[in-house]
Amino acid sequence: MLFILLIVPVFISQSLASKYGIQSVLMIVYFSSFSLLLLTLFYSFKLRKKHFFIIAAMFSMLVVLFCIDFSDGFISYKGYKVILLLFSLLILHNLSNYFSTERLCASIFFIFLIYIVVSFLSHLLGNTNIVNVGSLYIRYDLTGSVTAHAVLCSLYIMFSSAYYLKFKSNVKRLALVASSFVSLYMIFLTGNRQSLIILILFGFILAYQQTKQINKSLFYFSIFITLFMIFFILFTLYVDSNMYYRVFNLNSDDVMSGRGVSVLFWLDKSSTIFGGLGLGYIAQYGELYGGILETYENFPHNEYIRFYIEGGILGLVFIVTLLFVFFKLCFEIIKNDENNLRAIYVSAFFSVVFIMSIFDNLFFDMYKSNFYYLSVILFWSLYRKELVQSGISKT
Repeated sequence: MLFILLIVPVFISQSLASKYGIQSVLMIVYFSSFSLLLLTLFYSFKLRKKHFFIIAAMFSMLVVLFCIDFSDGFISYKGYKVILLLFSLLILHNLSNYFSTERLCASIFFIFLIYIVVSFLSHLLGNTNIVNVGSLYIRYDLTGSVTAHAVLCSLYIMFSSAYYLKFKSNVKRLALVASSFVSLYMIFLTGNRQSLIILILFGFILAYQQTKQINKSLFYFSIFITLFMIFFILFTLYVDSNMYYRVFNLNSDDVMSGRGVSVLFWLDKSSTIFGGLGLGYIAQYGELYGGILETYENFPHNEYIRFYIEGGILGLVFIVTLLFVFFKLCFEIIKNDENNLRAIYVSAFFSVVFIMSIFDNLFFDMYKSNFYYLSVILFWSLYRKELVQSGISKT
């Protein structure tokens, strides 16, 4: 019942809540149900004290931000969807009892494989929109969200690399390579640079992960970059040159697509460094104008800056703490886990979250960010369970 009360406000549109003046009611339901859920889980499960302290601290920051927003008379509860990520931390107790690493990895992989096949077939059937970015270049929208599609394609490539190393059959490896090139092809069509940076970061992590030596990892990473560039050159020469233009030929004013001026615009608009403009304010601002905004009014495309603008110092501390917990769990697995499949999957999620938090709006789409966060927590739970069973863990 408490969980239902927690979820319901998420699916009520901001405009509907504003029309009937129930934003404050929804937020009270949101926080009160989470508070009771937090206490219930703390006393019902064997939750480690340090995890409870982290969750309680971040939850307290959100409560203070809510009080500040409430006093200003503006509440955009859309911004408080991040509270769902705190709930995901509460499953650390024994969730791994219901999963195995192999089953979890296979499930994720086949979901992504289906997505790649369906989206590519849709593209071949002509269901692709051309997006003109001013007079600069064009981008191909294959699924309705250019960046989201490109990132999902990059995730599939990274997951495929895990199974490429696992499989011994040349036929299976060839199928993985072919599907990965199809995914890379679709990334190039979108013109998304973030996904390319994600793949480059992942390539270096994977090279070091497999060799545990800097010299060897740099050697294998250089091979990866070389193959990557060869495919890129062939694509731009014989298929489409827009990606080359987007990566190399933009001038200093265009290279960040107006993100630099948007950051300055929102920083100047923010009136207080303590409470900020209110979580979700920037998204609500866009809705007020029907999504038709000047370049400088766009999202900052950096979650640290966005949370500072919307939540002030408390918002910045919150997002840094939240991502620090995530990165800490990832780093522990990447560095120490002997299960290669799990370590590679976590490396993929780490690469996506690290790059997207700096160069994009990671938490704008909570469905995807929740998926990244929950997946890593599941893998971490499995990792800790195996350590305990093997007697290695001292905790």
